[in-house]
Order: sequence, then structure tokens, then C-alpha cells
Amino acid sequence: MRCKARRAFKYGDIELDEGQVFVLQGFRNDEKLLGLRFCEKVSVKLVALPCSACNGSAPAEFIDEEALRRHQAKRHSPSAPVLKGAVRKQGG
Repeated sequence: MRCKARRAFKYGDIELDEGQVFVLQGFRNDEKLLGLRFCEKVSVKLVALPCSACNGSAPAEFIDEEALRRHQAKRHSPSAPVLKGAVRKQGG
């Protein structure tokens, strides 16, 4: 069953972000997650937006552009700030 995370939480070995689309794996507490509204079912016909910055064969998918932008800012932002207008010298 496809679901979307209503808040950030860990599902198995996956760190889910709010708005992330994922498949329930049949874990013991799946029904509790639905009942406590950690996640909710989404239509099979939903076209989720993949994250182009995620590595691997199965990038994270999101319900809308806002959720995708939050994920990219949280998970893929560089640790050091990038200075605009800075130029790196090539060669010697």
C-alpha cells in the first residue's frame, strides 16, 4: 500500500520526510502508523515527484513540490555556504 508521511519519522531503516511517498512493508505496527496519522494512504494513480539529488536506484519521491523542496533543503544542502560570485582558479 502506498502512503505519504504526514510528519518526519523513521520507518524500518528509512528516514522519511513530511510529504514523502513510500510503500508500507507489512511491519507489525503499520496499522498503528495509519491510526495515529503518521502516514496516510495515497492513490495508486498518484504521480510522485522524484528527488534528483538522492543517490541510488530508487530516489525519494514526494507528494508535491513544497515537500520536495523541504527535503532537498534538509538532506542535500551543502554543509559549507557557497559564496556567490566566487571563482575557483583552474590549473597553475
